Amino acid sequence: MLKILELNSNLEELTLKVESLNDLWSLYNVISKDDEVSSR
Repeated sequence: MLKILELNSNLEELTLKVESLNDLWSLYNVISKDDEVSSR
């Protein structure tokens, strides 16, 4: 049972990391789009 709990908390951490990475990525994309527009 403890193992399952451990696994769950690890999965949650991983999910959080992935979500924050996704946020960063979309932020980066928005910023680079803005750059393209302003360079024209």
